Amino acid sequence: MMTDAELNEIETRASLATAGPWKSNYKRHDVYGPNDKHVCHFFEESYIDAEFIAAAREDVPRLVAEVRRLKEEAGGLQHNLELMLIDNEQLIRMLDAISDYAEGADNA
Repeated sequence: MMTDAELNEIETRASLATAGPWKSNYKRHDVYGPNDKHVCHFFEESYIDAEFIAAAREDVPRLVAEVRRLKEEAGGLQHNLELMLIDNEQLIRMLDAISDYAEGADNA
């Protein structure tokens, strides 16, 4: 599982990078941010990688946010499960007590 520290590191790297969105320019072999700010250069044969790099500027923050949301949701589900288990244990104890009482009444 990814730790909060790892998510923070990824988020920090993303926040320090040139603002997005980024676009790759196949003819010029470069990736650019807003206002044609140069982000990186790529070789012709790595155009697919440049597309990935350009998309990552928007994808990474969205993925980090989604991981955080899912971790929070999982934490809530874990808490609900724990409450259900406690309720289950209490219910079992109550049923045992009722059963013991019914057996005592039958024997009386």
